[in-house]
Amino acid sequence: MKRPTWVTVVGVLGILFGICGLFVSGQVAAMPTIMEWQKRFLETMPIDRTADGQNAEQFKQMMRGFFGDQPSWFGPACVALGVIGLVVNGFYIFASVTLLQLKANAARLFTTVLGVSIALGLTRAVVMMNGFSFLAVPTLMSGLVGVVLDIVLLVVIATADKSVLGQPVTP
Repeated sequence: MKRPTWVTVVGVLGILFGICGLFVSGQVAAMPTIMEWQKRFLETMPIDRTADGQNAEQFKQMMRGFFGDQPSWFGPACVALGVIGLVVNGFYIFASVTLLQLKANAARLFTTVLGVSIALGLTRAVVMMNGFSFLAVPTLMSGLVGVVLDIVLLVVIATADKSVLGQPVTP
């Protein structure tokens, strides 16, 4: 049986989004450690007392403002969301491959993974906003873009003819 175009497009995009999600999840899990390294580097940066020293001190003060003070729960929450994201995106890739193979329950599995991915993206956005740091902004933005893309894939699957997957056509 010939694979419909929507299956190929959604399956390939799902694999790509899953791989990108793995990278983002790794970044989220490592964020507390990276922020701590950057804070330590900033504090150990030497400052001379010349005119350039004043500029360096102003730079350090500005960077302290970017880091902000995260609540004590922010680090463990980032690690937990990162690990959960690795698992979810692993299943995202698995569901995409299953869809490309035209397995009987592939659309249902992919829809479930999309729902979990959307929930994870929204949860990650709430955590990033509440534990705000300037360094969390790119992760927040990429997560929200991911949620929008997941919703688009969800709409495509919901409206597509799934009879090729052994599922009845819904009116």
